[in-house]
Amino acid sequence: MFNDLMEKLDKIEPLLDIVNDEKLTAGAHFLAERIENPNSYVTFLGETSSGKSTLINGLIGKKILSVKASPTTGAITEVELCPEKEDSFYSIKSNATFEKIDLNKFIHLSEYPDNDIQRLKVKTHTDKPSLMNLRVFDTPGYGSIVEKHEEILKDFLPNSDVVIYTVSYKIGIQEEDYSFLGFWGELVREDTEVILVINFCPPDVNVKNKRVTEILQYVSSILGKTPALFCVPFIRTEQENEYPLPAANDLWDYVSEVINSPKHIAHLHEAFDEYINELYNSCDAIISTEYIKSCMSEQAVKEIIDEQKKTESRIRQAIPELIIPTFDSINKRLPELFDRAEENIISSLNDTIDASNTGRMDEMITYINSHYLPYAVKKENAEINSYLELKLDDLNRRVDDYINKEIMDLSGQISIRLNTYTESTVKNVSGKIAARLTTSGLKSVFASFGGAGGANAGIANAASHLLKKAGNVFGKTFSRETHNALKQFLAKIGATSMKAVGAAITVLVELVMVAVEYSTWKPKLKKKVREGVEKWRSTTLPEALKQIEDLKQENIKNVQQIADEMTALFSDEMDTDNKVVQEHMKLSESIGKEIGVRS
Repeated sequence: MFNDLMEKLDKIEPLLDIVNDEKLTAGAHFLAERIENPNSYVTFLGETSSGKSTLINGLIGKKILSVKASPTTGAITEVELCPEKEDSFYSIKSNATFEKIDLNKFIHLSEYPDNDIQRLKVKTHTDKPSLMNLRVFDTPGYGSIVEKHEEILKDFLPNSDVVIYTVSYKIGIQEEDYSFLGFWGELVREDTEVILVINFCPPDVNVKNKRVTEILQYVSSILGKTPALFCVPFIRTEQENEYPLPAANDLWDYVSEVINSPKHIAHLHEAFDEYINELYNSCDAIISTEYIKSCMSEQAVKEIIDEQKKTESRIRQAIPELIIPTFDSINKRLPELFDRAEENIISSLNDTIDASNTGRMDEMITYINSHYLPYAVKKENAEINSYLELKLDDLNRRVDDYINKEIMDLSGQISIRLNTYTESTVKNVSGKIAARLTTSGLKSVFASFGGAGGANAGIANAASHLLKKAGNVFGKTFSRETHNALKQFLAKIGATSMKAVGAAITVLVELVMVAVEYSTWKPKLKKKVREGVEKWRSTTLPEALKQIEDLKQENIKNVQQIADEMTALFSDEMDTDNKVVQEHMKLSESIGKEIGVRS
């Protein structure tokens, strides 16, 4: 399918041999595998008992996936459709090691997985060429995803070509759906196809059904876009114990159409091509910096290595000077913001209770539960998120400026020692340094893609990722991976907050069970409102502080990564044989022109 890309990738191989970088070489091998087998990824999401596993079993035509696993114990299960006739089963550990297992053990682990199992996998046959190499991920119920299976949201969803959200027709949209939909909606790429499946529908129900339309409108309003809609009927069987397998042919035909569309194929081609270009640029940057070093005297090299160490040290100072103080400030301010939010919500709810003329306490509780309390919490969440976004955006800008200045100063020192040279290669020192630093991010991306280790090893769809670089072409913002996680971070806090609304509602509902006189129910309801909102705060704030600490550590790690790469920019071990390096430069320039990266 992508023969031109394989030819382009092959042309870079001599440069990979020259730079002899283990991670870049591994990345190239992995990229070759992805180009040869451009798998498509479909992720199922939805509440427990919404029929996710049943639909996948219907796709493969046999009962393989368990439908009994609870959300707290169930494993993530991957189903890969392939030409092989015989099924094969695997357990994948948290250290990314694969173990081939038999069907009985697969079924047992799907219901009661070991603690170190990251996911399960089955390779099964399909006769449909359009679904060949399709990889489908079945996930536990959404209550457990937010709490215990966050790797699904962080690693699976950004890699998904299609996301299928299942809702049971009978159960419909529940309270937790709001937070969960908003949460994962922030994680999927804009070009990801989102499908809503209303499952277990009565025979006479179709997409025009009033209940179906209401569910679609609800989901659309949260996601900010209208998903494709499919109704899957409930299948009755004559035998009580016979397992129903809905074929859902319309659904799978649509999925096939999406993943085989010219638009999707073009996207894959563009993405793979971008990665190949980045591989070339990374190799070229390493060779270029070696050439720059070879043009300097031995004394100049020693001086630059000394300046480089000073630059590295100063870059690390961004941690105690910028990052830690910012997060200390957030940690101090956030409890105050939650205190204010708590009082605002209580005051607003009390005013609503006082203004009520109804004599029925249960009606007011229903109104508070279904409308006013979620509305008030979302309003206060928006205020808190606005504060966090401003603080973190400002931090991102200041760290960018700080690092850019240090690199600019170093490049100036190098340029001074190269003032006798006029070649564009050595004159564009800043660009070469910046390009070299981007290698760090590229290496980390390919390392996670290639299955070298980690929880997400071996699952990622390289074509679906944007490059996570540690830097950009010098002169532009020094874009860090940390900032890209901001929306996800804020969404996560928001999801936790909305989930905690349920705890507050539980406190309020308790009052309904108590006989209360008309003259006294308002004060008692106000008391319960305070208790409920206090419970919301006590649940949400610790989780928010935990997420802030995680983001702080990610900021620190990224700055350290840049500093580490700075150390490797020029080293005593680099080849300074000008003649040899010059030949490498000529070869790199020639290959760059041949593949269309250089003019």
